[in-house]
Amino acid sequence: MTSRQISYSIPADFIWSHASLTLAEMACGFREGWVDRDAVISWAVLQSRQGVNDPKIEELAGLLADEKSRVDSILARVKVECTSPENQAKWLYLVLAWLYENRAAIPSVLDVIEMIYSDFDYPSVMEPFVPYMPPPPNSEPSESGLISRWRSYLEDCRRKYLKNADE
Repeated sequence: MTSRQISYSIPADFIWSHASLTLAEMACGFREGWVDRDAVISWAVLQSRQGVNDPKIEELAGLLADEKSRVDSILARVKVECTSPENQAKWLYLVLAWLYENRAAIPSVLDVIEMIYSDFDYPSVMEPFVPYMPPPPNSEPSESGLISRWRSYLEDCRRKYLKNADE
């Protein structure tokens, strides 16, 4: 797990309903600490049920409760560059989508947005809804404007990252 200002584990069913991930992308989420072993195994089971034929996914899906620690070694064999812009963009979306859907239970959610902005090295796509950044031209500078722009970003990303939307 990397050192971040903010950290939480995103459940597999949430990921499944918001983005289509490859094994390499899931490995990045695990390495970065955005998913735990249980989520990886649940995601692999969902992949298997959809007919994905990959030996590592099948191995993950078949793990028993007392074999969870094997997730680490299985995902360690997955070659991927987790700092690639594509991986970073997809996980940024998932992290922000999870936060958005749970925002009512999180005090100072806009402060958390600022931490995520920092943790992901200040991505320009977040600027319209980072509280201390100037709002885009002709947009509402209030908190409701920030939330609206955040929601719009999430809707755009969901269409981009979810291959089988609303199945």
